[in-house]
Amino acid sequence: MGSLADLLQATSADIPDIVASDYPLGTYKGASVDGLDPLMLIALQAMLSGKPTDELVDLYQPVAEASEEGPWLVRIPPELLRILADIAPHDVETFAEKWVQTDQLRDSGWTVEDLAFFLEPLILYAQSIGGSGKELFLWTYG
Repeated sequence: MGSLADLLQATSADIPDIVASDYPLGTYKGASVDGLDPLMLIALQAMLSGKPTDELVDLYQPVAEASEEGPWLVRIPPELLRILADIAPHDVETFAEKWVQTDQLRDSGWTVEDLAFFLEPLILYAQSIGGSGKELFLWTYG
């Protein structure tokens, strides 16, 4: 389900190096999150913020791409990171259960366990980048 993907902690200045790299996860702190895509993140942010998905779409446009065919680099919006940073580890499954029931994911085949697998590193990195000057990016390919 979905494309290959990595979460990457980096700065905006790192974007050209990420796009030029064959394997940015080898250089930048991050995690493999194969299957996670921008549409899933839009659904997550809509669920957590209460905003309609159509107001969030523009936030998830690629900030860079290696070519028209990809890979693509998407900046995860600061608002989503702030919300995720406040989620306690013991609440991951509760939020995964809500996320899997969103209109965008309800009939997608994803399970609560799959979404908890994505939420754990999202929350971890959202909590760890505060004040570091780093951002969180989704690198999608394949």
